[in-house]
Amino acid sequence: MAEAVFRAAIVDDEPAAREAIATLLRGDSSITVVAEASNGNEAVAVIRRERPDLPARRGPRRRERTLRGAQPGSAGPAIA
Repeated sequence: MAEAVFRAAIVDDEPAAREAIATLLRGDSSITVVAEASNGNEAVAVIRRERPDLPARRGPRRRERTLRGAQPGSAGPAIA
């Protein structure tokens, strides 16, 4: 049986943090990084476009409502 593959989008304003998160996620064969964003506006755009299963971000959750709204029907899981 094939392993499920989750699509992830990484959101962080620090390039080094995005790279670290991407490296961790790419080390898991069940996760594919489909997009990266450096701010909330970019995050909404890539989430609407790519429809990731896992929006990965670090820091405060102030944009979480907007991110969930970009992906209707999603429970909005995030890796923080």
